Amino acid sequence: MFSLIQKKTILFLLEPEDQNVLTPFIQEENVQSKYHTHLETNFGSAEELIRSTQADCVVISGSKQGMNTLLNLEGRLKSSELPVFILLLENPDLSISIKCLKCNVRDYLIRSECNELSLLQTLDLALQPLDCELSLNQAYNFINQLPSISYKCKNDEIWTMLFISQSSKTITGYTPDELINNKRIAYGNLIHPDDRQMVKEKVLAALSQNQPFSLTYRITDKSGITKWVFEQGDSIEENGQVILFGFVFDITEIKLSENQAKSLFNRIQTILEYFSDFVYITDLETKEILFANTKLKNFLGYDPTGKTCCKSLFGVDDLCPFCNSSNTLSYDNYETHQLHCDFLNLDLMQTETLIQWPDRKNVRLVLAVDITQKTALENEKTKLLWDIQARIKEKDCLYKMTSLLNETDSDIELLNKKPFELVKIISSGFSNPQHTHCRIQYLDVEYKDVQFQESKKIIHSDLMLKHEKVGILEVCIDDIEELSFLPDEKEMLDELASRISIFLEKAELLRSIQSNERRFQMALRAGNQGLYDWNMATGEIIFNDQFATMLEYDPKTFSYSYRKWKNDIHPADYEQTMKTLMEYFSGQSREYHAEFRLKTKSKKWKWILSVGEIVEWDSAHNPVRLIGTHTDIDAIKRHKELLELRVKERTIQLEEVAKQLESFSYSVSHDLRAPLRHINSFSNMLAKNAYEQLDKKSKHYIDVIISASTQMSKLIDDLLDFSRTGRVKISPNDIDLITLINESVSSFSDEIEIRTIQFVISPEMPKLRADPTLLKQVFNNLISNAIKYTRPIKNARINISYSENENEHIVSISDNGVGFEMKFSNKLFGVFQRLHHNQEFEGTGIGLANVKRIIARHGGKVWAKGEPNKGATFSFSIPKHYATS
Repeated sequence: MFSLIQKKTILFLLEPEDQNVLTPFIQEENVQSKYHTHLETNFGSAEELIRSTQADCVVISGSKQGMNTLLNLEGRLKSSELPVFILLLENPDLSISIKCLKCNVRDYLIRSECNELSLLQTLDLALQPLDCELSLNQAYNFINQLPSISYKCKNDEIWTMLFISQSSKTITGYTPDELINNKRIAYGNLIHPDDRQMVKEKVLAALSQNQPFSLTYRITDKSGITKWVFEQGDSIEENGQVILFGFVFDITEIKLSENQAKSLFNRIQTILEYFSDFVYITDLETKEILFANTKLKNFLGYDPTGKTCCKSLFGVDDLCPFCNSSNTLSYDNYETHQLHCDFLNLDLMQTETLIQWPDRKNVRLVLAVDITQKTALENEKTKLLWDIQARIKEKDCLYKMTSLLNETDSDIELLNKKPFELVKIISSGFSNPQHTHCRIQYLDVEYKDVQFQESKKIIHSDLMLKHEKVGILEVCIDDIEELSFLPDEKEMLDELASRISIFLEKAELLRSIQSNERRFQMALRAGNQGLYDWNMATGEIIFNDQFATMLEYDPKTFSYSYRKWKNDIHPADYEQTMKTLMEYFSGQSREYHAEFRLKTKSKKWKWILSVGEIVEWDSAHNPVRLIGTHTDIDAIKRHKELLELRVKERTIQLEEVAKQLESFSYSVSHDLRAPLRHINSFSNMLAKNAYEQLDKKSKHYIDVIISASTQMSKLIDDLLDFSRTGRVKISPNDIDLITLINESVSSFSDEIEIRTIQFVISPEMPKLRADPTLLKQVFNNLISNAIKYTRPIKNARINISYSENENEHIVSISDNGVGFEMKFSNKLFGVFQRLHHNQEFEGTGIGLANVKRIIARHGGKVWAKGEPNKGATFSFSIPKHYATS
């Protein structure tokens, strides 16, 4: 926006007394920022001074010497339409009158006094043409309507503002008048004290690399409220001074939303930290462990967070259980599977799901329960049962003992027994149950038959748990001479002790599982999860308390069924929800995952996330039981809808801004044609009619005018082409690159014939899909550049090659010309950016910008490599699967 304001050069030819008066005005910062000034007293060299300074106007003292000089210059001033101002100091309070002699309008007189209208304003009014003034006003009006702050400032400690848009009032509370030149407060003082050093360092770092800068920081507005802003800017150089310009956006609402999400995420992470089972979170792409709870850290002996599974964590190349995940897993889809890790000798029951994680895409949450002991017990139980059954067949005398071990209906029934209840059961299993008594001592607690006594007729076995002795099992017989233990009863007692040890361990495991189940229910309540169990045969739905309270019902009186659920679904969501459910039942979908609105008790609608899994089928493999959860996502949905609405509004605003910028660019370029055409036409007519009568200098002046106007016309044409490139509709077709390149090369045949230029075109050029007209324009610009910048080379060589990768076609055009410094490569594809003077190589600096815009509209990218005097390579890529929506 600042490129619209061009500095003009003013030559002051003043008497010494006038010079003393005007010097303070000329040295004012506002004057210096808008004009180049030259202060002279040599009236005799006026014409030479005008030519050497390339003055846009002259201010001359209204003295006798000044008026004589003006009369001598009158003919030249009329022909060149150079404005001249006559300075008249009329009174001691420094009143200034300036008379403008321009285009023979000698009655154009501006009178003012210093305390009412400054010298700067007077010069602005006199110099500013109406059409230019109108364009600038339109530009400033447009800038002031932007929702962001547009600014131009000095690169000093407090960012002294030279210009700032009207949006500063909305965002900072201060008007532009209060901020410009720090009249009320400096913008740098609005930046939060904790962020000022960071802002300064990032801006300096960008300037040192000649790069634009982007940063986020806080400001304190006029009312004392802290706001978050995002700033993008760049730098220019004016009069040897670095000037910054850019835009500042208010992102306070976005930051607040991020902070709320982070707060919720931290609360959930705190809950997971103290689970009694292994909980960990991994990145499925990088295999990095993002979170591990206290239980896992204590088990491993260190914190695995930040490490990579397998190699870094476990020292093996094969997938460990912490990386092993189903490829079909998705958000809110839970998978449970059992696996064994040989390296850690663990059996785990894992439940896993994908979750959201800041700045990550595929992140998996896993709850792993250590079931190593349970698996070992089950294996041991199976082995013992088979061994006991074999011994029953061999030893009839021990039938009662074997019956004791097998007569219970299930392990659960025995697990629920207390140790003192086992005493009577064991006593009855021996050959003389009425005279046999038993004692169990388990973890320093004793359970025994009341008639148990110390005697010579006693046998015992140790109760072992995890290779440690946890108790003793003893059996005695009353002191009756004819009674004694059978030969194999001692061996059977050892087996019984081993079996009891296993049952005791199972009992502890059962209590642990029951405790984990209670924790799971607590987790469901903490996460506001409603659990349901749907019997499809009856339509009845069993649910937990959270399920009912989520819909504003009392769990004690609430009843639910499939029919009520269907009736309560929002009409707009009903069809899609039923379709999702039926596709899951029929096997078309591998998961049931639906979002819909349910009617609450108060007749309001609440968004629900419902997931479920079939756990039971009938003989015909029809589903008969579905278990799943309901999650209240109402707040998330409404917040998402609000964000989408805001994004849509901002998108519309940005599109409107883009249209206005495009229209403005086109209008400015188009409106410049008429005066430029007049300059060129009249200059050519003057050269045709009076060229031979002019002296050498005058001929040079006319040649310069014609050349400059022609160059300006070419610049406007290129600018209009660049504007049209952004608006033209892309029509993709299949293109034969070899044919297109040959057509482009043949269009430069005139210059190729008079020079020695060798073209080497790769024969492997494929067919690709793109807009033929626009792609030919790309080749024309790049080949034209290669031909132009190889002119100083005697034997020029231009290579056009092709390569590809998995996703892109890549075309490169190389030459052995003058090349360029790589540190300036970022300027190559910008509008009006050139690395060579126009006297060396002609051009407008828009061709490569056009190339970049065309390739970007095809979804590709452009880049360049070069080295001074060793040539340059320009490359572009187009996606293989390019299609225009």
